[in-house]
Amino acid sequence: MKWLHALIAFLAGLVFYLSYNLWFQEDQGYASLEKLTAKIEAVNQQNKLLEARNTALEVKIKSLKTDAGAQEELARHKLGLIQEDETFYQILPSEEEHRHYD
Repeated sequence: MKWLHALIAFLAGLVFYLSYNLWFQEDQGYASLEKLTAKIEAVNQQNKLLEARNTALEVKIKSLKTDAGAQEELARHKLGLIQEDETFYQILPSEEEHRHYD
């Protein structure tokens, strides 16, 4: 009969130990589940932003592949394209404006 009391005490201790790990340990159990859930949500939000960025880039790439006007606009902006019949004018700020920006 004493072995039955010892077995019950052992099982009660085991249940207490496992319950403690489940509810109160920070690196395991429920607390860990909450942290991982928050991380998953943050990663999902970041993925949505990256998907939107990728979609915008895909639209821009498609436009550059098919639209000559978009290609010319990009070349003018990024590479300084000037066509043969055009004249380039560069307007420099005055000395007073230059001092204002420094």
